[in-house]
Amino acid sequence: MKFLRSDISGSFGFGITEIENLKAKLDQNECGRDLPAELKELIGKELFRFKLNRYPQPKDYYEAKDIFAEAAGFKPENIFLTVGCDQVIMMAFWLAGGPGRRALIFEPTYPMYAHAAMIMGTEAVRVNLGADFIWDTSYFGQGFHLINIVSPNNPTGQLAGDEVVESALRTGALVFVDEAYYDFSGKTYRGFLEGYENIMIGRSLAKSGLAGLRLGYGVARPEIVALAEGLLFIPYHLNLLQLAAARAYPGLKPFIEAWARDVNSEKERLYRFLEELGIPYKRSYANFVLFRVPEPKRVYDCLLGECIRIRNTSSLKGLEGWLRVTIGTREEMDCFMEALRRAL
Repeated sequence: MKFLRSDISGSFGFGITEIENLKAKLDQNECGRDLPAELKELIGKELFRFKLNRYPQPKDYYEAKDIFAEAAGFKPENIFLTVGCDQVIMMAFWLAGGPGRRALIFEPTYPMYAHAAMIMGTEAVRVNLGADFIWDTSYFGQGFHLINIVSPNNPTGQLAGDEVVESALRTGALVFVDEAYYDFSGKTYRGFLEGYENIMIGRSLAKSGLAGLRLGYGVARPEIVALAEGLLFIPYHLNLLQLAAARAYPGLKPFIEAWARDVNSEKERLYRFLEELGIPYKRSYANFVLFRVPEPKRVYDCLLGECIRIRNTSSLKGLEGWLRVTIGTREEMDCFMEALRRAL
């Protein structure tokens, strides 16, 4: 079809294997515990205040943002609400990408970055750092308009040091820092907002309880927030259920914090188990762990045969031999560890 752009592709960055009767779903970095009924009722109560036959109004968005911002520890003028962190990633490319512009992407990482570059016609320089994922700051001075730093990185789990982020900021490029796993790492780069105008941070609630609602937020200087909200055509980029969840966030936050504590505790238990079996792994600041086995495809298939889904990352450049498991509930992790022992 001649009317289509020649530089776009409909291929997905990754796929999943759908099977019935899952014992443990440990492949998409979600929360393994559903919201309890009382918290669903809290969101429902907030939703009930809206008329579903009407579009969201600007007042609805700003009220929800004010409530959410206070609970998240930000001034309202420093955040914008989005459809997950994906929309914040896309915003970074809307603001600083496009034809004739260059973006730096360190890989292996979340495929949305390469996808966003393709959509926006941005020249993407993709630097593979392998499983060790040590940031190479020598690339920063090569005339990029956008530098992407995912910290903790997915799927390797490492954090970027403050010196890495500041080195990127000093180039004058827009520096997008993905803090989607902040709830587990506790590490933020928001302090750079005081000294640099060219930083934007993305966060998500999908990893710690609200994946099904697709709610995230961007953090930046007020000038960038205002521009982002204008480009998003607020409030029409969100639906009323998402705004209801944002309003309910103060009540949801204790559940999210408790889940993060449980995940970090289970990670330590998993580390001990992998060490017992002599399996190499990468310590992670997120809600997943990357580990290496001699026959990753066979091990992955064995786990799938026992109705346990993890992520087979071994086909990614730089991750040959590595698999990634999301940290689930204690019961899910027991199932995974027992099945992994049998698979080896």
